[in-house]
This record gives sequence, structure tokens and C-alpha cells, in this order.
Amino acid sequence: MDRLNPTNFGEIKRRCALGLKQYTGEDNLIVEQSIRDAINVIVQQNDFDWMLLRDDTTVSTVQGERKILIYDFLPALKDIYTVKPQATNAFFPTLKFLSHANFMRSFIEEEYSFGLPAFYTLYGHTMELHPTPDQVYQLKISYCRWPNEPIHDDDLIEPQGIDHVIVALARDIMNAYQGGTSTDFTSKARQYLNNSIKDDRSRAGAVKCARGFRTSQTKRITPGEFDQVGNKVLNPWVRR
Repeated sequence: MDRLNPTNFGEIKRRCALGLKQYTGEDNLIVEQSIRDAINVIVQQNDFDWMLLRDDTTVSTVQGERKILIYDFLPALKDIYTVKPQATNAFFPTLKFLSHANFMRSFIEEEYSFGLPAFYTLYGHTMELHPTPDQVYQLKISYCRWPNEPIHDDDLIEPQGIDHVIVALARDIMNAYQGGTSTDFTSKARQYLNNSIKDDRSRAGAVKCARGFRTSQTKRITPGEFDQVGNKVLNPWVRR
């Protein structure tokens, strides 16, 4: 997989259009929408580190207000990694995340507790803090986002490095749009991604960083050795 040379929307469109007998304005619309659909389906599958679109931003709290409409600042938010108050002359610990249910159970009677936020939760388009900020704080948020939707030919495709997966799935979707057989595109995306990762790890020079655990392991014992309970293993082909 080539993750060094960025690919733009126009190049993916060109690859998807290969083999078409004609390319009308309607065909162009189908190609573009199929690519966008393919990307949306692909990024909802398993996240691989090199596919994550990570970024940072800073959000200001409002004194006396514990809720932040986080999607006003991060409309393409996918997941939040850390939330940490920023200060030039002090060290503030990272806020701890709680599920909304645990947050409500823990602080339902402390709604009017004020101070430096130490916990946060997410629900809908809202981030809620506890304690309620007693002043304005700058919160640095590290997060990953959904890819930007490509519109113009020179827009870079996100995520990079899976051009062939995007093209393969987009062509399947194109076929459905043009009256062909429709299928489960989520399963197709998972299949293409898994095959792609398998090919990437089996290339020459690939180094495996880790492998799955095995619950049990069988050791081959040769004649003359002792097994786990101390019995000497004899060669069954030697007459005694």
C-alpha cells in the first residue's frame, strides 16, 4: 500500500471511470457520489492507526455553564481522545471521561458545584463538564474526525493509502446506481479492507509487531525426551 503519495479526487474519479463506454454528465454524478458513498462506508469499519484523521483544537468554557455544544466547534467529530485544561503558569490534570449514565448517577446532586472541571461526558451534540466551570478555561481537545467530503478534483482523498479499496467499492456502488446488482456494501468494504491489510503484511520486508495470543500450545516431543509429567517418551518404531 502506498501511503506516501497523496491522491486527489480527480485521480480516483479517473480510475473509477476506466472501462466505461461513455462518460456523460449523469455518469460523472454517479461516479462522484459512488466515491463519497464508498469512503463513508469504509471509514465506519475497523479503525487502523494509519487511517485515523487526528487533530487538536481549543475550546473556551463559559463561567457558570457546564454544557458545551461541541459539534458547533467540531462538526466532523468522530471520537475524543483527551480533554485537558490549558494554563501558562499551572499544571492541570486531564479530564476523566464518564459515560452519560455514570456521569448522571455520580453528579446528579452536584449540579451547582463549581471549580476546575475534572470530568466530562458526551451525549448528542453536547459535552457536559463537572464541576461547573467557575471561570473561563481553555480546554485542549485531542480528537479524530470523519473525512472531509471531496467536492473538487484537486481535493485530497481522506483517508490516504487505500485508493484501490475506495475504487473497488465505488465501482460496486456505481454498478448498483446504474441498475446492476445491489449488495451489502458494508460487508464488501470489510472484505476489501481485510484483503488489503493481509496483502500489506505479507509484502517483502514486512515486520509483524505483534501476534494474537494462543490459549494453549502443543510442544512436539522427540523420542528420548521427557514429557510434562516426567515419563520418558520411547520411539514406537524401535523393537524392545
